[in-house]
Amino acid sequence: MQIKRYNTHILHLDKMMLMGMLVAIIGLLTLYSAGGQEIDIVIRQGMRMLMGLIIMTLIAQIRLQHVFYWVPWIYLGGVVLLVAVLLIGDSSKGSQRWLDFGVFRFQPSEIMKLCVPMMVAWFLAEKPLPPSYGRSLTTLLIIMIPALLIAKQP
Repeated sequence: MQIKRYNTHILHLDKMMLMGMLVAIIGLLTLYSAGGQEIDIVIRQGMRMLMGLIIMTLIAQIRLQHVFYWVPWIYLGGVVLLVAVLLIGDSSKGSQRWLDFGVFRFQPSEIMKLCVPMMVAWFLAEKPLPPSYGRSLTTLLIIMIPALLIAKQP
């Protein structure tokens, strides 16, 4: 008789994630001591860190198979956001790289730093190596589309 084991962990938090949180807390304390004891700056940064921590924890719960399924759609959404920056982007300090959603401003090029490598990995996964010229050109196209859209931003 086999005994089935079930994963009873409520949250998936690995050691590297916990170490990152510790470094972030040390950074907040450093900001407080270097900022002339101004608590407002620390509170604002702490709120941003908390929001990032919540998002990071939620993303850590997603199974890799689900991410693999959604990668092309996330990439396509990122490309659409880059086109939106060119059409309706918000200008700041002479550059038009932001989308303003009222509550927060968002820079799609930052998301593409994650999307492009994931899309290349998705495209090349489970295909024989070395890649053919056609696959190499398609991979180059996957990389160049967002790169050119980002370079076109004033």
